[in-house]
Amino acid sequence: MNILRVVLNNLIRKPLTLRFPKRVPLPEKFRGLVQIDTDKCIGCSICAYVCVDGSIKVTDRGDGYEWAYDPGFCTFCERCVHFCPVSALTMEAKPAPAYIQRNELQQIHHMTYPVCPECGQPAHAVSDVLLSQAFSKVTDEFREWVHLCDRCRRRRYQKMIKDSYKARS
Repeated sequence: MNILRVVLNNLIRKPLTLRFPKRVPLPEKFRGLVQIDTDKCIGCSICAYVCVDGSIKVTDRGDGYEWAYDPGFCTFCERCVHFCPVSALTMEAKPAPAYIQRNELQQIHHMTYPVCPECGQPAHAVSDVLLSQAFSKVTDEFREWVHLCDRCRRRRYQKMIKDSYKARS
């Protein structure tokens, strides 16, 4: 008898569908497409690591990196935004537009690494925020070291070991 009551109520009640220009209001903390601020991004690929569905991929390209996002795979869980150490990712507060072709909404950004102050070669970027999260005390000398490329960092370290060895002899 319960099903008959539901059917009768549906026949009597007005339609619940909103006509075209009107829309259902979005919830306060609606999570839409992921957006990246390329000026803040350091290419650490933590967002790709925590992405449960693989919609974010960060690929090293030698002198830079490629950040790719495909919303067709995204579950809009917001983990990438939450774990980004430099707050380079945000989520739009509106739903994604309708699309026909696969990968139509895909975003691909090509970004270059900053250059090493000593040799001019590409060096992986490290932000002060990430340093302060990883280490309790960060000296100016250490800050200078992290902006060097791997090769120059190794050279400095070898020179430091060599100098300390000479001082002991």
